[in-house]
Amino acid sequence: MAQSIIRPAPIYYNGKKVAEVREGTFEVDSNDVREITSEGYIGHTDGATTSSVQMTLVVPVEGISITALPDMLAKKYVKIGILTDGHMSLMEGRIVKMSYTWNHEKGEMRCSGSFEAGEPALA
Repeated sequence: MAQSIIRPAPIYYNGKKVAEVREGTFEVDSNDVREITSEGYIGHTDGATTSSVQMTLVVPVEGISITALPDMLAKKYVKIGILTDGHMSLMEGRIVKMSYTWNHEKGEMRCSGSFEAGEPALA
């Protein structure tokens, strides 16, 4: 059996590959709800599918190459693309949270952001 090749999944921000991503999570929620009556479980509702991305970026001295904070403050809709399960998951939504952390002893500067959207389109 051949060994699997494992590498980080690229993330795209408005069509541009984001090279500063250090770590992140991608979550898709069906928002289906279990329905229980006096007779017991009868099925699930079909909820509105939503998605979210949290990512931590390395901030170089000259700054990150994407415009996440200005886009959030301007309440712009942005496009995020993530390669998952052999498909590109494409989403259009908003950045809803940004935070910055640093560690002077280690010379680190990090930026974390949260993105929310509807159901991803698979390409």
